[in-house]
Amino acid sequence: MNADFSRVKTINMAIFQPRLKTIPSSPEWSCSRTDLAIFAEDMKVCVQRVAEAKKNSVLNETYSNAVKWAEEYLNPSEKACQWCRAKAKCPAIAKQCLEYAGIPSDADDFGLCAIDDEERSLDEDIINAIASVPGLPFKTLAKIYGAKGLISDWMKAVEDRMLKEMLAGEKHRDWKLVKGQGGNRKWKDAEEVEAMMKSMKLKVDEMYDKEIISPTNAEKLLKKRPRLWAKLKPLIGRSEGRIKVAPMSSKQTSVDPFNEDIAGLDHFSIDDYTTEFSDDYA
Repeated sequence: MNADFSRVKTINMAIFQPRLKTIPSSPEWSCSRTDLAIFAEDMKVCVQRVAEAKKNSVLNETYSNAVKWAEEYLNPSEKACQWCRAKAKCPAIAKQCLEYAGIPSDADDFGLCAIDDEERSLDEDIINAIASVPGLPFKTLAKIYGAKGLISDWMKAVEDRMLKEMLAGEKHRDWKLVKGQGGNRKWKDAEEVEAMMKSMKLKVDEMYDKEIISPTNAEKLLKKRPRLWAKLKPLIGRSEGRIKVAPMSSKQTSVDPFNEDIAGLDHFSIDDYTTEFSDDYA
């Protein structure tokens, strides 16, 4: 049957992953049919670009060709690389992350693969990079901080690959596999323990921990009894959120560090920042 979509103007969408949830996730979002068509055309270009990169990758028989291919097709970013399974092997991410951190990276090391020379250590470079932070211009700090997510994702991918490779038999003179600390202690059979404690004549208050439910659980409990929940809401409090750096695209409201209310918080000292802000914005 051929459907007529000529009268459709807005399209509502939701993510549905039946292996995770039996219902689509919320919130849903919508866009116009025109915007969706434009997106589809953009995706066609991206697919063609990927096909081109795959085709040209077979030409990487020489080092110089491989370097050119990496520079042309590998453009790492936190969003673009979020779901990529090749992060731990990607020379572009390795090169970019270390350069963001102020660690020198040579083309010979990162053009084709990450550093594999066991005689070379990054310790000294990393120590020097850390020591240089207090003297960096604020604009440089902002650029490095912007790569925090990408660097974190890359390191997690490297750690995961290290574990996978070593579980498969790979060995290294500096690293080994160990068993981590066990989880929290717990009763093997709670019913058996309960029966034994009762035989010990322990009191109920001695056997069981009791505490009032959290505001979140209380809200769930009283979801169908809003009048009762309304009486509890005024009794809810929460600690002040810590001040943090966020991108301009964030929907969170910005704060003024020179505001007296903000400066009065325990974790914020205006004296620690006045000189830095004055130098940057003079």
